[in-house]
Amino acid sequence: MTQEKHDSFSENIPAYVLGALNRTEAFALRRHLETCPACRAEMARYQQVGDGLLTALPLQVPPVSAKGKLLARLDEKKPRSNFKIVRGFGRFAAAFVMLALVATNLFAYKQVADLRRQQTQLADRIEKNHMLLGMLTADTEIHPVSAEGFTGNLLLDREKNLSYLLTWNLPDPPADRVYQIWLVSPNGERIDAGTFLPEADWPFTSTALVASRDFAEFVGIEVTVELLGGSESPTGEQVLEATY
Repeated sequence: MTQEKHDSFSENIPAYVLGALNRTEAFALRRHLETCPACRAEMARYQQVGDGLLTALPLQVPPVSAKGKLLARLDEKKPRSNFKIVRGFGRFAAAFVMLALVATNLFAYKQVADLRRQQTQLADRIEKNHMLLGMLTADTEIHPVSAEGFTGNLLLDREKNLSYLLTWNLPDPPADRVYQIWLVSPNGERIDAGTFLPEADWPFTSTALVASRDFAEFVGIEVTVELLGGSESPTGEQVLEATY
């Protein structure tokens, strides 16, 4: 055996006494000790020093509280806390997914509701257009509307007892107000003929007049601004009129 190889075994003796060698190194050193008296003697000296250190200090009995503190520290280092973190994150992720699904469903519901509303408005518009086209006959009277800032016409079919008010660029009334149509009788009496609002996204507004009597019994119309729901008689500002 070379001196270098022998020295490597000798250098491993302190680590062997302390139990710091791996299994392969410890096995090789034990095999070497079987044939090397010098290394056996050196290891005996190290073992004697180690035993002396152990017996140099008196045996100390740990306090009763030490066990509790040690168990508490071990409990803190258990991976259970990581599980709580993971479980908490999982709950947060699940809640986030639920909120995202609810928000998506609400958005889809709103989209469907808007589409249905648009379809309803379009159907109403088509129906009104058909009614207006049906009134464009030789028997239909067209009377201009007198107003400031916008224009309009009153369509009247005395034979069918139908009447429509058409207005262009009619401004919106205040938030808590509506436009109300009044039929004017020869003696000045005003009869309610319905309320309306300007149609959004359309250049003109068409409104059918509602009357319990023949339109031929009246001489004209007026439109005033009234509270939501309408009034029994004109109380607000008059915005237009037409005679026939």
